[in-house]
Amino acid sequence: MTLGEKIKRARTSKKLTQAELAGEKVTRNMLSAIESGKATPSLSTLEYLAEALELPVSYLLSPDNDLFFYQKKERIGAIKSAFESKNYNVCISHIMKLDMLDDELYFLLAQCNFELAMISIQNGSLSSAKKQLTLCRDYCERTAYDTMRFECIIPLYLAIAENVNAPLLEFEEPKFLKLMSGAFDYEFYKYLTLDFNYEFKNFQYGNHIAAKKLIKERKYSDALTLLLEIENTRSEYPRNAYLMFSVYGDLEICYKQLFDFESAYRFASKRISLMEGFNS
Repeated sequence: MTLGEKIKRARTSKKLTQAELAGEKVTRNMLSAIESGKATPSLSTLEYLAEALELPVSYLLSPDNDLFFYQKKERIGAIKSAFESKNYNVCISHIMKLDMLDDELYFLLAQCNFELAMISIQNGSLSSAKKQLTLCRDYCERTAYDTMRFECIIPLYLAIAENVNAPLLEFEEPKFLKLMSGAFDYEFYKYLTLDFNYEFKNFQYGNHIAAKKLIKERKYSDALTLLLEIENTRSEYPRNAYLMFSVYGDLEICYKQLFDFESAYRFASKRISLMEGFNS
């Protein structure tokens, strides 16, 4: 395909007339001559046409017709820069401007949506997390890249997003264990299943499980000490809204049992505030 044919094809696909594309930069007669191959545009004219048609100049000048290759080559730097800077929404926006996607881009979309879902869960926006996890799963199905990490984790967090009060009711545990054993969020799973024998590396999980054990033994004052330690040091650790939602519930229980109803009410209010955010 010649340069003129590429310009004409792009113009007609955008449903532009020659006069509309020419604007004030090029005469319609000159554009017609360029499209028919009777004239060669200057560099400034070529740059103007490429910008107006949203095409890379390198594509117009190339001997082949693989537009996607040149679009990706032109934008991949910005895409990777946004991803490395953790600007996941910007990364997604850059990718979606391309006319088509390949395995690498589908994998990047899966990664971006997964990371956004983790941020949503940490901030308590569970409805947003559910949408992002579903998108991540869809993109995983379209790439040939290894997506086992996502396949392991998505069911766990989707269960939380679908039923924050009882996530394990939504959870296919046998399938998860088959995929998950040794994976990076296995400790969170052990926390959710209240494994009192597991040695947690995460301070918050370990303290909370120990506190729950003390509550079962009706040692409410001892449990309170551990729970308040989580509450007082929460700013030192990555925010986990689900964990704090559960911690506030246990703080409410302990204070009620110790007849401190004012403090119980305070943590019940915090729990309700988190619950309201889960559906935002």
